[in-house]
Amino acid sequence: MRAVLTSLAQIYLVPSWMTGLVIAVALALVSPVLAAGAVLGAAVGCGLGLLFLRCSACSARLAQVREGLWGYNGALIGALVTARCGLSLPGLGWLLLGVCCAVGLQWLLEGVVGRAGLPVLTAPFCAVGMVYALVLPPAGASEGAVGGVLGGVASAFAQVSLGSGWLPGLLILLGLALGSWRAAAWGLGGAAVSVVCLLAIPLAEFHTGVWSYCALLAAIAVGATFTPPQGRGGGNHRVIPATAAVALALLIQAAMTLAGWPVLTWPFVLATWVVLAVQGLRHGR
Repeated sequence: MRAVLTSLAQIYLVPSWMTGLVIAVALALVSPVLAAGAVLGAAVGCGLGLLFLRCSACSARLAQVREGLWGYNGALIGALVTARCGLSLPGLGWLLLGVCCAVGLQWLLEGVVGRAGLPVLTAPFCAVGMVYALVLPPAGASEGAVGGVLGGVASAFAQVSLGSGWLPGLLILLGLALGSWRAAAWGLGGAAVSVVCLLAIPLAEFHTGVWSYCALLAAIAVGATFTPPQGRGGGNHRVIPATAAVALALLIQAAMTLAGWPVLTWPFVLATWVVLAVQGLRHGR
């Protein structure tokens, strides 16, 4: 069960089962069905990760399963499917199929992007989610967010895991601080930077957090997770790349929105890959 809960936390790049428990509670506040879908998807992903372990006889994969690295994409797919289909029999079928595809894609991508020294992130979820956005019924409209700009920043933390609302988002932020204060701080900073979107979008649209969730993930990835702890120039070795990742994520999201494509977490994935690749070239990796 700890691996399943840790999978929920790994959506935010935090390896903590306690954080995952808080996230599950926050999603249950949004919708018990949504929370159940995320937990079920994470469980299926972890189970398939163990199956890969048996087939490959790789002891390192067992540690990855325990750290939730084979369940977080499944958790997102479970949330996506239940948001669109509920816990119906067809929905369970789509969930199982989607998680199986995501785990297979993760295994393939580890051999592709891994060679370049890049993490897989949520790319498997995005690939499956693009297809599901076309074939599954649209999700029901969520309740409007309240609380102005601050409410939009808080709501972004719920939007990451397909939830909504400032209260679940605030609870998730507190859960992140419980597992990693750095992740919480960088995520909050990334979401705060996204306030610049108000120069181009109405406040009512910013309230929902949809323009901040990819930015906060990019900030966590580059600022708190994958950038080396030591570097020249003080904190600039984190601040500058993280700011670049946030800006790039916002630009990619704007382009995808204008094109009418499902955004999912593609802006976060692509922006993080670009910034980490540039860092790798600069440092000769």
